[in-house]
Amino acid sequence: MERVRGGVLAAHVSPERPMSIEDTLRIGEEVSAALCAAHEAGVVHYDITNTFTVASSSLLSPAGTVQYGAPEQFTGAAADHRCDLYALGGVLFALLTGHPPFTDTNAYAVLLRKIEEDAPAVDRLGLVRPIMCGAR
Repeated sequence: MERVRGGVLAAHVSPERPMSIEDTLRIGEEVSAALCAAHEAGVVHYDITNTFTVASSSLLSPAGTVQYGAPEQFTGAAADHRCDLYALGGVLFALLTGHPPFTDTNAYAVLLRKIEEDAPAVDRLGLVRPIMCGAR
């Protein structure tokens, strides 16, 4: 796989300066395209926020960053390309809000929250307004 030089997306996660909706959508589109290409090639990244990790699903646990990774990655349950989509949602949330959707004092507490709670809705945090199709 080609290594592409560039900045670290985590550097753009800032509570003081959340990213605009437009920039977040642009980044989401670019990351989605890259994940789509990887998934079509049979590759699951498992940690889109960190160094590239490839592992078979039988070796998956505990691959990934707990703040963004799908719960399946850390519980030994079956995991696949959907873990990357889950992580992308968490990354986009963090870009818009300045923090991951689930935080706590340690990795185990974060994982428990992910298993027991629904993810917070960005529009309910009052940080962004929902985008309505056809609305201006």
